[in-house]
Amino acid sequence: MTPETKQKLKKAALWTGLGIFSVELYMAMVVRRQHRRDLFNQALDAAKNTHKQLIVVGDPDGYWVSRLTGRDFDCGALCIDPKACPKCPTQAVGDVVTVLSKFKSNDAVIFVNTGVLEREANATAALAQLKRVSGGDLFISTFEPYLPSAFMWPNKRRVLNAGTPQMTLKALPWGS
Repeated sequence: MTPETKQKLKKAALWTGLGIFSVELYMAMVVRRQHRRDLFNQALDAAKNTHKQLIVVGDPDGYWVSRLTGRDFDCGALCIDPKACPKCPTQAVGDVVTVLSKFKSNDAVIFVNTGVLEREANATAALAQLKRVSGGDLFISTFEPYLPSAFMWPNKRRVLNAGTPQMTLKALPWGS
C-alpha cells in the first residue's frame, strides 16, 4: 500500500468517524430528547385520564444530556432507580423487579427512561413486572436499535420494537 493510499484511507476513516459521531450527537441532543418528552407527556396524560399514579423508572437527572441541558421529564409520584433519584421528592432505590413486586397489578402508569431496560440485569423479569403493574399503561423510551449507542457498554441488550406487543430484547455479546 502506498503512502498516498494510506493517507486517503486515514482521511476517509476520519470523516466516517466524524459523521457517525455527528449522527449520534444529533440523535442524543435532539431526536431522543424529543421522543422522551413526548412519551413522558403521553404517560402524564394517561395518568390523569386513568386517575392512576405515575411511576418514573430511571433518574430524570441521571444522564449526561440532562446535566448539560436540563430535564426532559419530571419525577412522577415515584421515581425508581438503582442509584437513586436524588432530586426527586419520592424515590425507591433498587432494581425494577424488586421495587415493582410490592405493587398491585394495574396500579400505575409507568414511564421508563432510555437505557433502563438496556442495562437491567434481568430485563425479561423487569418487563413482566412493568407490564403487570402498568396494566398496559406502559411508556418505554429506548435507544434507536441500530445506532452505535445501542451497542455500547454498559448496555447489555438492544430493545427492538419498543412500545409494541412484539417488543424484542436482543442480548449483546458482553451482556448477560
